[in-house]
Amino acid sequence: AAAVASAAAAVASTAASLYATASLAEQLSASSPMDVGWAPAPSASLAAGKSAEYNNKGRSLKAMPIVFDAVDGELRANGEPFIVRGLNWFGSEGELGVPYGLKERASEDLLDFVARSGFNALRILFNWESVTQNREVDITAFRPSLNPQLLDNGKSILAGISYLDMLLVLIRQAAQKGLLVLLTCHRLTPKAWPGNGLWYNGQISEAQVLRNWEKMAEHFCGEWNVFAVDLHNEPHKSSWGRGSSNDWNKAAERIGNHVLEKCTRWLIFVEGVSAEPGAPGDKGNNGGYWWGGNLVGVHRAPVQLNNPKRLVYSPHTYGPGTYPQAYFRNGFPQGLPNVWNEHWAFVTEATGAPIVIGEWGGKNDDWSGDHTWHIAMVNFLKAKKMGSFYYCLNPNSEDTNGILLADWRSIDMNKMNLLRQLPYTPVLPLLPGGKPIVVKMPPPPSPPPHPPPHPPPPPPPPVPMPPPPPLPPPPLPPPPYEPG
Repeated sequence: AAAVASAAAAVASTAASLYATASLAEQLSASSPMDVGWAPAPSASLAAGKSAEYNNKGRSLKAMPIVFDAVDGELRANGEPFIVRGLNWFGSEGELGVPYGLKERASEDLLDFVARSGFNALRILFNWESVTQNREVDITAFRPSLNPQLLDNGKSILAGISYLDMLLVLIRQAAQKGLLVLLTCHRLTPKAWPGNGLWYNGQISEAQVLRNWEKMAEHFCGEWNVFAVDLHNEPHKSSWGRGSSNDWNKAAERIGNHVLEKCTRWLIFVEGVSAEPGAPGDKGNNGGYWWGGNLVGVHRAPVQLNNPKRLVYSPHTYGPGTYPQAYFRNGFPQGLPNVWNEHWAFVTEATGAPIVIGEWGGKNDDWSGDHTWHIAMVNFLKAKKMGSFYYCLNPNSEDTNGILLADWRSIDMNKMNLLRQLPYTPVLPLLPGGKPIVVKMPPPPSPPPHPPPHPPPPPPPPVPMPPPPPLPPPPLPPPPYEPG
């Protein structure tokens, strides 16, 4: 408790003069460098001789520059321990169709901020309906002048590229910054949140889910920085180990093994369930389980993949600023490690599979105890050398806010100073020559010319002229946040 209090005071004093007012460069330089953390040196023998060539459709994977495994309770990259310090970036899973922030900034600019701030991975979200239909993204969802790479250069009017191509553009831009990507099925359809809490519904069957994972593997298995996939976000109405047709552990085995048939190198992230119907041995509604945060069923029914070196458990957890669980009132914060060990942290010792937390975060305020909770979580992750994806980059999360503020430029330095304490492994030293692999991309398209202010007089004989293509409307404010 004393350590928690002293850490809180230190963070508060450091961040007081930085919060929200300084420029991006000033905020990042005003404190010690962001790139601090536990970073094992890559093995020269394992990294030597690896070619940068690969097939971007995923059919020839012999020369991937980084080989990831999940063994002995930790992630390994080219045989060496690897720790994720990542961020969630949401928006593309919902009706917007692209990640938020692309009206305010260029995607490359945002990715550069993420990389320079000491993060090594992004958790990018999608939905199955958009993958199935693969329609063009709406040009009103981003600012074309800032993000021309999302325009379809083959059309005579302003139009977006396809949904999967949008993801590919972001993935390849992230690769150039040395950022890994965890692709996450966040929901079944753009509007289905929170949905039915299962990995399928009347519109998207499990068979369709399997077909869609084949499509995802075809498009993204060959992208070296797509290192893992999260099979389904927060299946909170699923059971675990109860012998039910809705047992998520069995579905994760079926889906995970199918994915590995199509992309043998991907790590398979499996989230937990919730309180009801829950799992044998849990405490039900009295347990205080977050959606995705109940892995108690692993005691009796661990996930069995055909290749156990690909399995990563990925629970979610939040603090009292998100919801006042009962254990935040009793023995707080000293009792938090016991809660986390009971809910999910036991998994590594019990099964040998590593844990990478897929979502954690909050507003980090003082009045709710959220700041104290953040400090306890950071200390827990440091002690365990456990990777995670913080929620989130976006400022428009109503439940948690983000590390960026409402202008998408100012930084919440209270959060940043905490997150920079987390262990992580830099990606670039693992690549051949220590540099990102640059994938050649077509030049950005030139937007069609603006129509003349006045139509020219019609030639004789008078022939009606078709109207010029409409210009995109001005950017709209983002819709309300749909929680993670």
